[in-house]
Amino acid sequence: MSNEFTKTYIAAVDIPACRLVKFADDDNTVTLATASTDNVVGVNENVDVKKGNTIDVIHVGTAKIQFGGAVARGASFTAGTDGKAVAAQAGNNVAGFILSSAVDNDIVLGVLCRSYMATVS
Repeated sequence: MSNEFTKTYIAAVDIPACRLVKFADDDNTVTLATASTDNVVGVNENVDVKKGNTIDVIHVGTAKIQFGGAVARGASFTAGTDGKAVAAQAGNNVAGFILSSAVDNDIVLGVLCRSYMATVS
C-alpha cells in the first residue's frame, strides 16, 4: 500500500506487522511505540520486519492496526504494550481513531491522525 503518506525507514528493533511506531535514535530509524505518551509517527505495513532491515511506515490515512484490548468503533487510540493500539484516555497522545470495534489481538482498520487529547468524550 504505497502512497505519498508512506516512507521507508530502518527498523531499530524487530517490528511485527500492523504495529505502531515512533522515531528511534535518529531521523532514519523507527522503533515500537509502547506508551500513551509516545509520539506515534505511523504504523508498520503488513509484514514483520527484523532489526536493521527497511520498514515501510504509513504516516497518515487508513491502515491495518493491531489492537491490545477492547476499543469501540469511532474511539481514539494510542500506543500500548508492544506497539499494539489501545483506547486513548484523557491526556494521552492520540495516534488516530478506529473504524470498527476491536478486542485484544484484532487487526482492524484505523485512521492515523496524530493529536494530543485533552479530554475524552
